[in-house]
Amino acid sequence: MAYLTGMLSSYYNTTSVLLCLGITALVCLSVTVFSFQTKFDFTSCQGVLFVLLMTLFFSGLILAILLPFQYVPWLHAVYAALGAGVFTLDLSVALYKHFLSLPDGETCSDASRELRLLCCDIDPVLVKRAEKECPFPDALTFITLDFMNQRKRKVLLSSFLSQFGRSVFDIGFCMSITMWIHLNHGDHGLWEFLAHLSSLCHYLLVEPQPWKCYRAAARRLRKLGLHDFDHFHSLAIRGDMTNQIVQILTQDHGMELICCFGNTSWDRSLLFFRAKQTIETHPIPESLIERGKEKNRL
Repeated sequence: MAYLTGMLSSYYNTTSVLLCLGITALVCLSVTVFSFQTKFDFTSCQGVLFVLLMTLFFSGLILAILLPFQYVPWLHAVYAALGAGVFTLDLSVALYKHFLSLPDGETCSDASRELRLLCCDIDPVLVKRAEKECPFPDALTFITLDFMNQRKRKVLLSSFLSQFGRSVFDIGFCMSITMWIHLNHGDHGLWEFLAHLSSLCHYLLVEPQPWKCYRAAARRLRKLGLHDFDHFHSLAIRGDMTNQIVQILTQDHGMELICCFGNTSWDRSLLFFRAKQTIETHPIPESLIERGKEKNRL
């Protein structure tokens, strides 16, 4: 790079070379930062990129004939701007695919074609917001669902699974939900929630809220002048909620704890379970188990 810059400086004005170098560095930096925004699918721009490349190619052929005769000297600037735009777009696509670890020739649509996620939340506002900002609408489906409503749960989940000829999900994610189920439906509600969840999937990743989150939620209600949660003072399942949920899932609902992936930045454990009857038919990758065991040792 230093040799190339030196050679260019010997043929062109040094100020022009440094200016070009600075512009190139700023463009590359801005494209790199923008490519981190993976909600924009840059791989869908490959058709546009091909058209622009063809435009650049034929423009170059025409300019090679016209410029020596100085018929239209301003075309030089137009060609340079077009070339910069094409190569910047190509850099965006390449970086985006690198960040997502997509192999050559594969787009986000191809990568997500075999993946189907059903995302549920009780708040319709959050569901609409997630649906609007979803980067992979073909792979993710959002629904408003009160999971404790057995009739609606059965209808919506069965309808989704039947599209793919399935009766259960491969994996379920329960992220920061257990506390709200527990506070609003009591001990039996938590037990029932975990029972339904474990019956719907072969693997289950749970992020239980610790007991201090329960106290913080109750304290916020009191500060607002509202009544405590109906079941807060009558809960028998309390204390170490991670251990309590592990016991319920392993002793009552036929699941096996594979590994604990440590704690999140909010000091919440990530627990990975597997249904015992799927040990042979749905083997978990050994590398995943080993990484979990290594984190537990650390």
